[in-house]
Order: sequence, then structure tokens, then C-alpha cells
Amino acid sequence: MWVDDPLSTASPGMRPSALALVAIALLLLAPSAAGELIAGGNSKEVVVDGQRYEFTAYQGTFSEFDSAFTASTLPWWGSASVAQQYATEVYGAPFLADGLSESDAHYVYFQSSPSLVAAYYDPDEQSAVVKSYVTSAELVFVNARAVPEIDGEALAQGLLAIAALGLSVSVRRREAARSDAPVA
Repeated sequence: MWVDDPLSTASPGMRPSALALVAIALLLLAPSAAGELIAGGNSKEVVVDGQRYEFTAYQGTFSEFDSAFTASTLPWWGSASVAQQYATEVYGAPFLADGLSESDAHYVYFQSSPSLVAAYYDPDEQSAVVKSYVTSAELVFVNARAVPEIDGEALAQGLLAIAALGLSVSVRRREAARSDAPVA
């Protein structure tokens, strides 16, 4: 008895094992390496406007960490008011190394050599303020990477589907073994 399996490969007798299917699923569900933090940063997850971000601080000059600051890691880029909003929201969620205050964290939103403009939270003013600096200034710069939300229900359904597929393949193999017929 031949078993018609839509997942079988082009070669007769070659079928994916349940373990291989689970491995493929895990690879697809694994977080990407693009979300890795740059070594040396201090990080903290904070929710701003309903979106979870991983904020990372870098101490030094802006150009030292130039590769850490891209449009995708500076959601406030180009807007003083948005940079001030982030500085205000993140203030009070300590994530900096010992000896640094959250008011040291600068949210750069404009850079044109030899200057940059950043927002930071001023506890004396009890609000975020904007200041211009030279690009060679030693400061604490902050970036933020959006943390993707994992849909638990969809993940559970996907794992259930993979388990059902593995069980189906296992049952088909047993049936084929009992009938002593080759399996396509």
C-alpha cells in the first residue's frame, strides 16, 4: 500500500522525520541575530507608547558607536519632541552603570558634523530638555531596539500543528511497516 504524502521529497522512499520538522520549526521561531546588543552597553526593557523597547546606553563619543545608531534604533530620530518624550518615559527606569544617573542619558535626534542635538531628562526642571553638543563630546548615548511581541496563542497553535504532523507521519510509517509495502 502506497501512502500519498505531500511532504515527501522527490526521491522515492525519502520522507522528512518528525524530528527534522521540529528542528525546522524551531529555526523559524528562533530570534534573529540582528537583535543582538552591542557589547559594553547597559540595557533595560521599557514600554513606551505600548511598544516594548530594549534601551541600551553607550558611554563615549557619538562617532565611537556610530554603527549602533541607525534609523531603526533611534525611533525619535529627527524629532525633538519625540526624543524628549522618550527621555521622560525612560527616566526612572534605571539601566545605567553605577556612577551614572538616568539624567546622563542623551537621546540624539539630529547629527551634522561637527555637532549633534540631543534630549535628556533634567531632574531640576522635571522635564526633558534639548541641548546641542560637538560630536566629539564624551556623553552617555542611548539607542532603542523594538522588542517583537510573541503571540503566545499563535505559537501554541503552531507547535500543536507540528506535533500533529509528527504524529501523522509516525502513524503512516507504522501502517506502512505493517503492510510491508514501500512508502513513497
